Amino acid sequence: MGGTFDPIHNGHIVAALSAWEQLRCDQMLIMVAGDPWQKSGSPVGSPVGSPVGSPVSAAAHRFAMVALACEGIEPLIPDDREIRRGGPTYTFDTVSSMMNDDPEREIVLVLGADAVAGLGNWHRAAELAEMVTIGALRRRDEQPMAPSGAWSLREIDMPRFDISSTEVRERVQCGLPIDGFVSTGVAQYINEHGLYQ
Repeated sequence: MGGTFDPIHNGHIVAALSAWEQLRCDQMLIMVAGDPWQKSGSPVGSPVGSPVGSPVSAAAHRFAMVALACEGIEPLIPDDREIRRGGPTYTFDTVSSMMNDDPEREIVLVLGADAVAGLGNWHRAAELAEMVTIGALRRRDEQPMAPSGAWSLREIDMPRFDISSTEVRERVQCGLPIDGFVSTGVAQYINEHGLYQ
């Protein structure tokens, strides 16, 4: 399960655990995007605004928060390979490197409904469709999803959990509490490092 995770919140954790349980995965990697190409365009460290084309917090901060959020939750493994690789983050490149490491590995890419709908616009989408199965997160009250193209799809039911990273950032900017939105460790990290203020 990849993402910008700016910051990771409890909805991300519920989604990852739902996917792990229903797909019966050996591992659930929480892959932090280094330089997410769909969100780049503004200098890092600027105030966070709208999701597309907005500045993104430094990758080191985002990975540290993911590590804190996954602490003590055994199936969830923080992964920083996209950060270490450097440059714009493309899922195709990440999956290719994972397959080079272990050609027998079956990779399921866990995505939310909005990402599933946009799969056709992804970098090297047709090739990626041949390499992975999509684990499509679907809230219980949502309609089934059908991405355009030849994608193999497995739906993952999850409870409705209406939290977004944007909402967490806005609450911090307004001085509102974020208890229940993020783990205690993540809340402390945001406060200690003055993120989103």
